[in-house]
Amino acid sequence: MGEAAGENADAANAMMTTSFSVAIFAGGAVGAVVVDGVGAPVLPAGMIAFTLIALVTVGFGRRAAFPTGR
Repeated sequence: MGEAAGENADAANAMMTTSFSVAIFAGGAVGAVVVDGVGAPVLPAGMIAFTLIALVTVGFGRRAAFPTGR
């Protein structure tokens, strides 16, 4: 992260930490709405769907994030 950000490494690290915090909040909020609205049995299917989306995103983004020759 620091190498990709160059001289703005401090700002990039702060943004990454903030994005993790926002993601944790969003996951809790969405989970609460799902459990309250639909019920807990739906959570495993949702986790599987989000996991597949994350794997596809990482698979396609890997070449851009880690180019060969670095």
